[in-house]
Amino acid sequence: MAAETQNLRVVVVPNINAGAASLAYALINPVIGLGTFLAQYIAREPLARAFTHVYDITGTWLTPIVTEASLNAPKPADATPATP
Repeated sequence: MAAETQNLRVVVVPNINAGAASLAYALINPVIGLGTFLAQYIAREPLARAFTHVYDITGTWLTPIVTEASLNAPKPADATPATP
């Protein structure tokens, strides 16, 4: 296991969902419930993009190296190219 290596790109995307809260608000006050539902519907994608994180994980399994990366940055090259 000490000789195993990795070269991964991990993308963490949050799932933002306030549907249950909107339903509860709609039962109490339909205007507020509809407002929160529309706000969630409109803001879900921009908020998910804003809170998305990308990490490159390299190194061995015992001592991984985790670095934060940009979503648009190219993935680091493999240290040992695969042979067919």
